Amino acid sequence: MENLIRNVRADLGLPALPVIQVAIASGEGKYIEVVREAQKAIDLPNVVCVDAKGLELKEDHLHLTTTAQVQLGHMLADAYLAHFG
Repeated sequence: MENLIRNVRADLGLPALPVIQVAIASGEGKYIEVVREAQKAIDLPNVVCVDAKGLELKEDHLHLTTTAQVQLGHMLADAYLAHFG
């Protein structure tokens, strides 16, 4: 992810491009927490991580409900305003 962010910034010629990523809220397998921790550990300038864990999931236990998607949207907006606004 860090390489992706660096590459996108370089391609766009925007070295300080703000990036907000979402730490995954669901998934199965022994590596889910490893992935989440790696997402939250990214340490690049102007990169913020919003954690979706705990938001309500649909019956498939994978995707967010509509209400949770709206909630996540508010969380993303708040993160933008707090860090880049």
